[in-house]
Amino acid sequence: MGSGKSKLGPLLAKSLGWEFQDLDTLIEADSGLSVSQVFSRFGEAHFRTLERRVLEAVTGQAKPVVVALGGGAYLSEENREMLRSSGTTVWLDVPARILSTRLARKSHRPLLLGADGMMLQGEALRARVSELLEARRPAYAQADLHFVWTADKRPRELVASLLSQLRGHGL
Repeated sequence: MGSGKSKLGPLLAKSLGWEFQDLDTLIEADSGLSVSQVFSRFGEAHFRTLERRVLEAVTGQAKPVVVALGGGAYLSEENREMLRSSGTTVWLDVPARILSTRLARKSHRPLLLGADGMMLQGEALRARVSELLEARRPAYAQADLHFVWTADKRPRELVASLLSQLRGHGL
């Protein structure tokens, strides 16, 4: 949810000589619909079913891959277990104030829409982002590595630091 996974994931994958996959992009290719369309037409439960199916396919590959998950994918114990059994999980932790700034420029985040169907803005957006982060924190805290990204780190610096942590974790 705006943490920079789609920026950092390809850089990390390239550094490792691995493939990069973005789970939301794979879901869109599999369903023929955007994430927003799946949510609006079929609801979150259906989206989570698609997400689990696509995640099973990605984690079942023989080749190594860096996978960027959507913000809610790691909330499922089944998904966490699948990910743990196939590799190392990383929580890319970005403060709510930074996420809110990044997400204010987006218009396709289903969990950040107001009652009118429009993207939340300003204080309402910050409050919703904070609420989601707090609710997700217990699941995210189960990741193998916790990596904080503040505004003072550039993506390449962060990837170098993350690689160091991953190697220290046995990668």
